[in-house]
Amino acid sequence: MSHVVIRGSLVAGAIHAALVVMPAAADPVADFYKGKTVRVTVGFGAGGGYDLYARFLAEFMGRHIPGNPNVVVENMPGAGSVRAT
Repeated sequence: MSHVVIRGSLVAGAIHAALVVMPAAADPVADFYKGKTVRVTVGFGAGGGYDLYARFLAEFMGRHIPGNPNVVVENMPGAGSVRAT
């Protein structure tokens, strides 16, 4: 029984030492998006259902992307949304 406790203590100590010694690394994704603007393109006119959904999501989307970029909705109606693509 004491043999198992000693191994568990050694493993826990090794994990703790590895976590303490590991250097903090910069997040390349957060660095990429920081200070940038993400455009959400909607293929229909302003005020429609797709526009309302996009604006609702854009309000919260920037908080969940690393680097917290600005999120802007852009409407590009025309050709049944082909123009937006």
